[in-house]
Amino acid sequence: MQKEVRYGVTLGYPLSKAKWLLIIRGLTTFVIRLIAGRFGDFALKHGKVKMVMQITFALFGVLNFMCSFLRAFPLLLVYMALIGIVEGVWWITYSILAMEITGGYYFDEAFSLLNLVGALSVLFGVPVSGWIFDHTNDFRYVFYTAFGMSLLAALMLTISSHVRVDKELSLVEKSKRHGKEEVPCELIADRNNLISESDIESITKLVYETTV
Repeated sequence: MQKEVRYGVTLGYPLSKAKWLLIIRGLTTFVIRLIAGRFGDFALKHGKVKMVMQITFALFGVLNFMCSFLRAFPLLLVYMALIGIVEGVWWITYSILAMEITGGYYFDEAFSLLNLVGALSVLFGVPVSGWIFDHTNDFRYVFYTAFGMSLLAALMLTISSHVRVDKELSLVEKSKRHGKEEVPCELIADRNNLISESDIESITKLVYETTV
């Protein structure tokens, strides 16, 4: 059972009514994921994906903090709709964040690492949330934990924006500034392994003279 549905049950709402919290979240997430693709393309084109993710994490944390004070069911439905919107935007920008950070280099490895870390977070996050509720018997501490983790994620993204990392693309740009064309290492390695036509002719001639 999702923590929001369980939270509604603890507030005294029947399960048949509290389940609408999860339904509203799923519907809004589905709709936003259908229409947020172009928004993600626009953010990637202008290099704003990381900023979008920072806002997404911050909003998710603030909404979880505010939910700890909500008791009325209509307000809980509004909360779940907003969570669904934030979650939909996150799913759209999740993969292109790796594209923006890596610049296209080693994207598969970076995206795989993000999926691994995310899977481990889900694997341990759900039991930890249940453990917090079992020991406190109060869902507010679960929301406080989600609030703190979301703000920490937004802070880490903000700090990473000010860390300078020399990318392979930046090396090409530096070479253009000095009026030289940078040749990728892969091409250099291929050129070293190439055999020219003159080399082939000389090798053929040598083999012919040896056999004769």
